[in-house]
Amino acid sequence: MQNETQTQRKWLVLGLALWFLIVLSVVSVRALTVTDVYPNDLNEITGLAITSGKAVLLEDYNETYRVPYPSHDGYAIVNKDGKYFDKVFTFDSNDLNNPTWELDFMIKNTTPYDWSDYHFEFWDKDFQNRYDKFPLVEYSSTVFQNDRFDGKVLEFWAPGWQQSNSTETFVLKIDLAKIDQNLGGQGYGSFGIRQVATTVPEPTSMLLVGSALAGLFLARKRIKQ
Repeated sequence: MQNETQTQRKWLVLGLALWFLIVLSVVSVRALTVTDVYPNDLNEITGLAITSGKAVLLEDYNETYRVPYPSHDGYAIVNKDGKYFDKVFTFDSNDLNNPTWELDFMIKNTTPYDWSDYHFEFWDKDFQNRYDKFPLVEYSSTVFQNDRFDGKVLEFWAPGWQQSNSTETFVLKIDLAKIDQNLGGQGYGSFGIRQVATTVPEPTSMLLVGSALAGLFLARKRIKQ
């Protein structure tokens, strides 16, 4: 009889524990998450720490390909498919308890180039539409002293350069509540941030561009004659 009672108690405890887990899974909500859009390229998130109101991302920017990009020196560093360092941030109602979130990007430059500029672009979660007025509250860089934000793109540049094999930190403070309002006020949602490191073109590339411009000038001169 005693063994039967103990067995019943064990089943009761297991049943209560199972019920608690089911209720917890139903009422719990996700915390802020970060997803690398291109996890198989050489740009990667190497560490992530999220506390209430703050996310610290350790990143390795390691690609070597370059494409033209509207910046001071005109070339962005991309992966072999011409893609940028894109990531999606997903939040829920818990994250909105702290409407202003701080995102610290600690980025190691493992490319073979020194960076002259660094850019953050703000998109929807599918990277189809860029924000016109992203709710960026505050921003700073430990290497670049000049900055400009037009609602769509945040750009850092000069007077220093981010040297190859160095790590620098960019701090962005955003208003999650306003992002939630832009998404319809559902209490959850996602948005995209694109990171773009830029550098000067190689001397051979500059020579080719110069030759092309000289050729155009001569052609126009001959037409006028």
